[in-house]
Amino acid sequence: MTGQGELQVELNSAVYPVRIVARNSGGKSLRIRDGIGGTVVNQKLEDGKEVIIHQRLNKLVLIEEQQAAELPQQYELFQNYPNPFNPSTTIRYALPGGGKVRLVVYNVLGEVVAELVNGEKEAGQHQVSFNAANLSSGVYLYRLETGTFVSVRKLVVIK
Repeated sequence: MTGQGELQVELNSAVYPVRIVARNSGGKSLRIRDGIGGTVVNQKLEDGKEVIIHQRLNKLVLIEEQQAAELPQQYELFQNYPNPFNPSTTIRYALPGGGKVRLVVYNVLGEVVAELVNGEKEAGQHQVSFNAANLSSGVYLYRLETGTFVSVRKLVVIK
């Protein structure tokens, strides 16, 4: 295990299914996640018990259970705070697995007024600040897209 409680395991020329057994883990509970997005394999690995991996993967990640418990269990877009606001607010979102994320603010006509996030993000809790100093007062929408998950919320700018 590394200092962060995470160990990456590369699978080369493996014959599937792969059987994984933890031995002498020192009482630590581990979670197995795939090294790509973390969503294909998400199983608990206990000392002496076997986990079978059927999917062809190049990399697995073993995470100490206490760290894995901190990862969100579902995708979520939270209400910005403060709301209403002037001129800035914070938008938070949760990702149970890593991947491409896009967070965009739209006006009520559906026009993009700000692109806050557009790129790869790791699993976990995230937040971004949004400064609306250049926008007029009114209602705006912000939309989070990642994989098949899409969520939209409303924010209000008051000047």
